[in-house]
Amino acid sequence: MEIPLEYLLRGFINAYTRTKDAKNQIEPKELFTCLFETLNWVVAIDDRLKRDRNDNIWYTQYRADGDVLRAVRFARNRVHHQWADIVYNTPGAVLPMELPAGLHEWNSKRLQDLPPALPRFSDPSGEGFTNNYSKPNQ
Repeated sequence: MEIPLEYLLRGFINAYTRTKDAKNQIEPKELFTCLFETLNWVVAIDDRLKRDRNDNIWYTQYRADGDVLRAVRFARNRVHHQWADIVYNTPGAVLPMELPAGLHEWNSKRLQDLPPALPRFSDPSGEGFTNNYSKPNQ
């Protein structure tokens, strides 16, 4: 049985909504769980669209949003789906941010702070990614 793309999108929207609702909680466990689920829905949708369109770079038509997906792919592959190795929680907050907000926030690690890639993957250094896209937080 093939799951309709609409179901995958609904799963993403539900997880994303829970992520937004959990972001103001002091205890980061609930937010991390929601964030982890949201990122995995992104991966499932990306995999589905790659297959349905027979196109590994389908996202390029979306310009900046496509760059975000490429960054998510890169980070996911670098940490081998271990999202906890990519994000961290800090006290305080940076403005602008959506209010009301807690006095903490989730951040992604800088590229040079990600764990090293496994040599068995193509482009383990990430050169293909970093040469074509800007490197935020650097």
